[in-house]
Amino acid sequence: MKVCLIGHTRGPRDEGMKNINRHLVAELRDRVSLLVVEPQECRSPRGWGKIRDFRPDIITYLQGPTIRSLVLGRFLRSVFRPAKIVLLASNPALNGKWDRFLPFLAPHLVLAVSRAFQQRMARAGIPCELVCPGVDQAVFKPVDAPTKRKLRGSMGLPLDTKIVLQVGHLTEVRGVRVLGDLQKALEDRVRFVAVSSATNRPQAEVVAALQGAGVKVILDFVPHIEQLYQASDAYLFPGIRVDAAIDIPLSVLEAMAVNLPVVTTRFGGLPDIFAPAPWFRYADSQKAMAAALEAVLFDERRDSRTAEMVSRFTWTAFAQKILEAYQSLNEVRETG
Repeated sequence: MKVCLIGHTRGPRDEGMKNINRHLVAELRDRVSLLVVEPQECRSPRGWGKIRDFRPDIITYLQGPTIRSLVLGRFLRSVFRPAKIVLLASNPALNGKWDRFLPFLAPHLVLAVSRAFQQRMARAGIPCELVCPGVDQAVFKPVDAPTKRKLRGSMGLPLDTKIVLQVGHLTEVRGVRVLGDLQKALEDRVRFVAVSSATNRPQAEVVAALQGAGVKVILDFVPHIEQLYQASDAYLFPGIRVDAAIDIPLSVLEAMAVNLPVVTTRFGGLPDIFAPAPWFRYADSQKAMAAALEAVLFDERRDSRTAEMVSRFTWTAFAQKILEAYQSLNEVRETG
């Protein structure tokens, strides 16, 4: 089978869609004949020529989707027949005003990571399957208390204070200002650490507000981000807006793989795959977040089991699900 993937794969590994794309490329490279094209290449005759000469069975667009990528997908469907067009909807950015046009822009298949988007596609009559991103559990893994303490010392983090981590875009959209409010509310018992993505520039006013509240802000790219998870005591995901992150934030999966207790909003596809637990709590307000953090940080009778919860979500399982969808599409093409 010949598969063409169109998506961003270059640059720092600090952005959800890009990391999904890279892992999918790595998993599929030895299973199919693969061509990887950056989205900007589709703006030039050379990029179109690469796809034409490759003659793919499947073309998958990995960004978004947005209305632009749906239009592009429809164009690809017209130009590169009989290739099947697939969209991976890890971070859908489609205003509801476009829904009436979806049946006319439909790809052969959409791969969604939340039931809400899957249901939206179903209403438009577009075939859609659920997939879940993974986490590299050989890298993101729990450590013992001495190792945690050693990591904190090497990073200049407090040794005897509970540390709550947040990794991602330091923007209003992400909802991270609540970290500053929680830092003031929980005072010296807890230190919040916010790590910025280098791909999306942090908003200066958000950074200033967090730092002014006592939150430790890390703006530089952290090559071994797993060590910051391993040095922490809990993870907080505060995003509420639908554009706060990809539909299943990789940072939540990474924190779970390290076995951190997690406090998160009911964001995207998270409630579809994770039920509440003493070590995995949903909270949609500052007051609820503070109470949940109090519980997971200071109730010593409850050992976290988030690593067990996330153990089945691997990049191999993610790619296998997508490969099975490709094979089904290819069989339809061959019998059709």
